[in-house]
Amino acid sequence: MVMAGVVFHQVSLFAQRGFERATVIQVFQMVALFTVGGNLLMGKLLDWYTPRRLMTVALCALVLALLVVQWMSAPWHIVLFSGLVGFSGGAFRVLDASLWPHYYGRQHLGAIRGLTMMGTMGGTALGPYPLGLSYDHLGSYVPALWSFIALLGAMAVILVFLRPPKKAVIRIG
Repeated sequence: MVMAGVVFHQVSLFAQRGFERATVIQVFQMVALFTVGGNLLMGKLLDWYTPRRLMTVALCALVLALLVVQWMSAPWHIVLFSGLVGFSGGAFRVLDASLWPHYYGRQHLGAIRGLTMMGTMGGTALGPYPLGLSYDHLGSYVPALWSFIALLGAMAVILVFLRPPKKAVIRIG
């Protein structure tokens, strides 16, 4: 949801910070490269850390990207933004594929993935609306960006304290 909204409004977000359209097009290329890196790095990190802990890291990277996009003014800010968005995007793709079987097994994975994919697609479709409404009605993307930051921050905090589900023990007799 958040990433779809930012990508959809990226040209306008960057224009508000004084960057040219050609620069924004280069950002898409940089994000793609960093996404591959995030994807590969997250695959390796999953050998050492739990998906829950790594999802917290990916969410924090996206929060940092949303902070950077509000204050960026120098070319290196663009690289930092691209790195954070790319890393988190690549991380989310790997984590989304590994999180569900890690915690719930593979027996009902199709049903779980079907339900979560519906939520993912719905969120992706709705993602641009908060930013668009914020800009149209308040004249700025900032309120929507801070709402996204609060949402992602809350999710990261919840993940820190969330414990994996325990298997039910069925006793007969």
